[in-house]
Order: sequence, then structure tokens, then C-alpha cells
Amino acid sequence: MLLDSSAWIEYFLATAKGKKILQWLTGGPAYASAISYAEITRWALRSGQSPEPFIHQMEKVARVLPMEKNTLVAAGYMTADRKKTHEKWGLADGIMYATARKHGLELLTVDHDFKGLENAIIIE
Repeated sequence: MLLDSSAWIEYFLATAKGKKILQWLTGGPAYASAISYAEITRWALRSGQSPEPFIHQMEKVARVLPMEKNTLVAAGYMTADRKKTHEKWGLADGIMYATARKHGLELLTVDHDFKGLENAIIIE
């Protein structure tokens, strides 16, 4: 299971959605995309917090998957196509989804921009 950055943030905040995510984490191996380093850092700084404890927790719970050339190229193609119908779809979303696909993982997220994509599980 690859956790999208939105899922990590809910997990860190221990929200109701975060508690559901914790249940998923106990069910098997967890993964994160390297792009989550940047997204979690940005979120923590915007919240007036140090990103290091959150990054450390992510690394403790999950294996961080690197960004590779073929995955990034696939993310670029996907983002260009998806942006035609989903205005809010961003490159980081494309990288996250392409990383999950490359590794044959389901993607766990709270972001509705992933709705309708194969193997994307949206926590409500």
C-alpha cells in the first residue's frame, strides 16, 4: 500500500481519517513516494512546525520508494492527459500514482482527484 501525502498528513494529525489509515498500515507493508518528502515538508512549514519529526515517522513506518526516470516520464504523460478533465490534478499527483503503478501497489489517499483511477482507495 502506497500512502499519498494527504493520507500521511491525516495519519500525523490523528484525525478520524487518520485512524482509518492507521488500520490500513497495520494490515501489511507500507510505502511512500519520495515526492512525499517535499509535500510533507511544505505542509509542516505552512503549519509552523518542523518537518523532521513527520519525515522520521514516515520513514519509520514505510519504505520510501525513489523517483526513477521511467516513472517520472509516465507521470508526465499521465498528468498531461488527466489535466484535460481534472483541473486540480497536479504533477505530484501524477508522480504518486505512477509510483504506485510501477510497483504494483494500491494507492491510499484522501484526495478525490484520484477518484475513478484503478487501485486508488479514497478514505472518506
